[in-house]
Amino acid sequence: MFSGQESTHFIDDEDGERVYLVARLNAPIQPINLGEQFEDPLEILMKADGLGEFIGGSSLLARDGSIAACDLELEVRQADDATIARVIAALEDIGAPKGSMLIIEGESEAEDRRIPFGTQEGMAIRLCRDELPKGITESDILEEVIAEIGGLLGEAGAYRSYRRLSTDTVLFFYGYSFEAMSARIAGYLARHPLFAHAGIERMAEDTPSA
Repeated sequence: MFSGQESTHFIDDEDGERVYLVARLNAPIQPINLGEQFEDPLEILMKADGLGEFIGGSSLLARDGSIAACDLELEVRQADDATIARVIAALEDIGAPKGSMLIIEGESEAEDRRIPFGTQEGMAIRLCRDELPKGITESDILEEVIAEIGGLLGEAGAYRSYRRLSTDTVLFFYGYSFEAMSARIAGYLARHPLFAHAGIERMAEDTPSA
């Protein structure tokens, strides 16, 4: 169903045999956002905590070519329960969504261990480009809209990424509670002309398949 692309941050491993992990994030994050919001913070956390090495990140694509999920590739010296718990804690500290999966490589794919993780819930908002005033482009207003919604959400959530469709642009926000996020912005969306016909959707919490 998916194919990977855009691997980054590869390193050389000269310390002998290690255990290979893949953290599959249940979120359609654009590569630039993935680097800023997940790859860079995770690399810092893993080095600071002595957990192992961050290898790289990639996008998983759906059949229509859109980003469906993202993989973060890691190496650790051992995959005991304590180490895995620390890796998951680090991933959740940087905002891993519900429905994410940690895959611990075995001797064969059938022997891989899969551990669900993630604490954040996702919210998708459609911005209708057909409603843009004449002379105003999407880029003119998108940053402003994201900042305004982010201000209303406060600690309840934060902007993560976007998906551009034929007539709409979908904005993705993640936080501790979909209900809390949607309640904080309902009035703003009802008043804003670009969101007049848009709904708020809860992001699916099913783990993406490989």
